Amino acid sequence: MRQLLYKIWYWLKCGFLKDDFAINGWLQEEHLEIQKYIIEMLAPQKQDEILELGCGTGLHLRNFSSLCREIVGIDHLGAMIEKAKNNNLGKSNVALIHSKTKRKLPFADDRFDKVFSWSVFQYFANRKEAENLLKELYRITK
Repeated sequence: MRQLLYKIWYWLKCGFLKDDFAINGWLQEEHLEIQKYIIEMLAPQKQDEILELGCGTGLHLRNFSSLCREIVGIDHLGAMIEKAKNNNLGKSNVALIHSKTKRKLPFADDRFDKVFSWSVFQYFANRKEAENLLKELYRITK
C-alpha cells in the first residue's frame, strides 16, 4: 500500500496528475464501476482495518463494510458525516470521524492496513497541501 501511495505522490510531483483531475457529473452506474475498481486495487481482506479519506455520505463505507474488519471514514464536512451516519445505521464496523485538519490526521502511526480516497485531492488549494496529506496517509498506513 505504501508503494501505491508513493507512486501517487510521485505522479503529483512530476505533473502526471494535474491539479484539475476531478471527475464531475458521474452517475450511479459509474459510481458502482468506481467501487469495483477501488475494491480491485485495495483487495480488502476480512482482517483489514481500512480508512477512507473524504468519505462524504458514506456510500463506499456501507458497501465495503462486509469486506473488512473495520472501515473508518473521515471527512471535513460535518453535514457529510451526519449523512454517512444515516447511510450506515446498523453497521457496527463502520466508524466516522469529523476532522477539519489537513495537516495531521488524528490516527497513530501504522494504524491502518489500507487507505483510499476518491475525488478528494482536486479540492486542495495547492499541490503542497496534497503532498502533505499523502505523507500523512503514508504515516498511518502499515
